[in-house]
Amino acid sequence: MGLSIFDIACTNDCDEVLLPALPEDPFCVPAPVLSEVNSIILTRVGGTNPIDWTVSPAEAVADTIDNTNDDNTKSRQLVVSGEIPDHEPAVYIGPNFQESVVRRTETASLSIPVSDDNYDFLRNLQCSKVPGQWYFQYTTYGGKIFGGENGITINALDVFLPKTRGLDGYEIARMTIKFEYVVAPQRSDNPLATTGGVGGV
Repeated sequence: MGLSIFDIACTNDCDEVLLPALPEDPFCVPAPVLSEVNSIILTRVGGTNPIDWTVSPAEAVADTIDNTNDDNTKSRQLVVSGEIPDHEPAVYIGPNFQESVVRRTETASLSIPVSDDNYDFLRNLQCSKVPGQWYFQYTTYGGKIFGGENGITINALDVFLPKTRGLDGYEIARMTIKFEYVVAPQRSDNPLATTGGVGGV
């Protein structure tokens, strides 16, 4: 557990921040990209990252995701519907009341239809040691994937299995994943994407 470290290292002290280039025409507005989270990929800490983040765009690593695996040697991809709202900043106020955001905390809020095939999987995710033993990456309906060479460290994970009343009361699990970082995860085109942005290798 701890702080996720990605490919951008913020400068220390009074070093200059070198900002990368932007499109030449500042008034050219790109088409928006759909942002709903539509799958998460869970990988055992120390296991093979199913995404190669050393290339751009990122590439899938063959034979690393297998939902039928039951010995933790392969990653699992779980289709969800969810969101990651605004982060919670941890602010340090220094001399001259200068404010610095030293850490950002985000909580993914995900919904998963419950079935006979995934119920025990969801129950196992309720075990307290899962955050320390697994990391995750996520994809969006807009065809993007977010993660990094070391994945996203899970600081807390919980699964809720509510039962609601009425003819529209369905078994839908709710999962929350809390993670922390200084700068946000890496983003790339989803190399696993098929119909709707979710796929597998």
